Amino acid sequence: RCSQRDHSCRAPCGKMGKTRHSKDRLYLTATEWKELGGYKEKRNAPFKALPFDRCSLTFQPFEDAVMTPQGHVFDILAIIPWIKEHGTNPVNGKPLRAKDLIHLKFHKNADNEYTDPVTFKPFTNHSHIVAIRKTGNVFAYDTIKELNMKGKNWNDLLTGEPFHRDDLVTLQNPADPNLRLIDSFEHVKKPPSGSSASSAGHGSIANKINATGTTAKILDKMREQGVTSDAPSNSNPMSRISTFKDNVPAAASQHDLVAKKHTYSDGRMAASFTSTGLDVVYRQTAAAFTEEDVRQARYAWLKREQKKAYARIKTNMGDINVELHCDLTGRTCENFIGLASKGFYNGLIFHRSIRNFMVQGGDPKGDGTGGESLWGAPFEDEFAPQLSHSGRGILSMANRGPGTNTSQFFITYKSCTHLDRKHSVFGRVVGGMDTLDRIENIPTDARDKPKKDVRIEKIVVFVNPYDE
Repeated sequence: RCSQRDHSCRAPCGKMGKTRHSKDRLYLTATEWKELGGYKEKRNAPFKALPFDRCSLTFQPFEDAVMTPQGHVFDILAIIPWIKEHGTNPVNGKPLRAKDLIHLKFHKNADNEYTDPVTFKPFTNHSHIVAIRKTGNVFAYDTIKELNMKGKNWNDLLTGEPFHRDDLVTLQNPADPNLRLIDSFEHVKKPPSGSSASSAGHGSIANKINATGTTAKILDKMREQGVTSDAPSNSNPMSRISTFKDNVPAAASQHDLVAKKHTYSDGRMAASFTSTGLDVVYRQTAAAFTEEDVRQARYAWLKREQKKAYARIKTNMGDINVELHCDLTGRTCENFIGLASKGFYNGLIFHRSIRNFMVQGGDPKGDGTGGESLWGAPFEDEFAPQLSHSGRGILSMANRGPGTNTSQFFITYKSCTHLDRKHSVFGRVVGGMDTLDRIENIPTDARDKPKKDVRIEKIVVFVNPYDE
């Protein structure tokens, strides 16, 4: 060992080497990182922007939306009491009168989502949304830009009412979130005295609400400022701040109204975690049965029970009794029975008859160019291997191509198997072949229209399994 305590002998010393290199690490320690560089102090990020479908006062989804001339959106049931009490805009603190409010007209799709009424594109928290001051109609900015600005068409796309560029009010702009930045709202920064009073026996609003997300951030901000609140009252709009369960999953309450649900989820929770274009959903909900799901369940029951329907086509040439294959072509039969039950076919003619081929009818225009389905839009074909255009008296759907079925149908005079998998067979004649013979023997003109009108007086449905 070295005899000199300060190692002044300069002789090789194991202790000296160990001391010198004992702290040679291949990484930065926390102290070095903070002192030498790379360390950044944590900064409190600003609160996120309020979603476009929430009231700027209560932070709840609005039911009857109004806006200020500056584009601040409120629920009318919340803002009117506030104006009566304070006379100010709760977002910027400036004077506000009830007559300054503009009623907004949002449009929804079948999934209860707010959408652009022209392009039907759903709004999200990343959409640029504008409203027209004169009409209150709400559009996507891209729609206004393409159809109004570029074409210099300064008329409302829904009502046709003229407007100016100055009448466009921005409700949400992802590039400029300051309009809906929650921590900049005046009623959050400086709550009015009426909402900050506390009384004995009542804790603060933060102690009464089990909140998460944005609401929790707001309450933390209120705690820092020493703001408290009485128990909720009808006169205080801030008391309408709800818990997360009541606030976020609005769709869940609507699903509860549906009698049946799927055994799998609606996928909104998973989609929100993997997409930046969707709002975050924290609770899993079962997928509700849509109208199409209910309809498919009904068709499955008809097939399982092998249900048939029976009807009589009453014409001025006699009656034709038909059997309808509800168990094999449920949608097509439902369309025919539904139209017949509401009298759609009453008074219509068979506008086309070709001997040794078929007779066609069901067109309100009487020329083969019209018709609509029970649901308005055309529906898809239904083919079953057991059904073929084989034999006389086959009832089948007329169309203009795949998936264009409406109300027109035809009855064959002879086998037409070349039409299989092109037209949906949904029934057959079980009585009244003599009537079919008389119709076939009527002379026709150059366009195959019978020279003597063959008119459907009424279609009577005797057995309707869709009512069971």
